[in-house]
Amino acid sequence: MEVKANGYRIQVNRNNSYFVIKVGTENMNNYDKKAASTRCYDLESLKEHLESICSLKGIDWAQVENQLIKAMKSKSEGDVS
Repeated sequence: MEVKANGYRIQVNRNNSYFVIKVGTENMNNYDKKAASTRCYDLESLKEHLESICSLKGIDWAQVENQLIKAMKSKSEGDVS
């Protein structure tokens, strides 16, 4: 899943045991290398972390949550896109 809002880019990927959250500016060069990343090991901690990021960066949490829910429903394994 990837969200671009308020000048920031938030990307969430999932592997077998955890979620990886990357946060950086929308126009950042080498985003994959430079963006701050965090691991969350369950869905509840993922939602809490994303909500705190949205609050801190001034991003609409409801929009991000809706995209996350849609991504979780559409893919049961692999990347959350």
